[in-house]
Amino acid sequence: MQDQQQEQEKQQEQEKQQQEKQEETKQQEEPKVRKGRKGRNPESKKGEKKTDVEVKKWKGIAVWQYDGDDICGICRNQLMELCIECQANPNPTTNQECTVAWGICGHAFHFHCISRFLKTRTICPLCTRDWEYQKVGY
Repeated sequence: MQDQQQEQEKQQEQEKQQQEKQEETKQQEEPKVRKGRKGRNPESKKGEKKTDVEVKKWKGIAVWQYDGDDICGICRNQLMELCIECQANPNPTTNQECTVAWGICGHAFHFHCISRFLKTRTICPLCTRDWEYQKVGY
């Protein structure tokens, strides 16, 4: 009789262990954030909205632009000064036309410099995108 009782106790222990393992696997399969009423996390602060989205993987991409230089990328003179063409030919009519040309890519050049450059190529000299004028003048 004692042998039967010991076997029954062993079986009961094994059943308990199996149940515990099943409960552990169920808990692991359940989502970590549990929803309360109206799709909100019950642990969140009042007023915060929670969504049903969980981020699995994230790759950040950054784009930057430097706006502080104010130098023509072709002649390397300041944009507020005359370009090298206007400095070499002191003609007052062309000096008044020496303005800044901005491309849609955000790069700026003297109008004379970029005009001369675009006679041979149709791209921005700095980023090689197709050149389109965004703004001409200061």
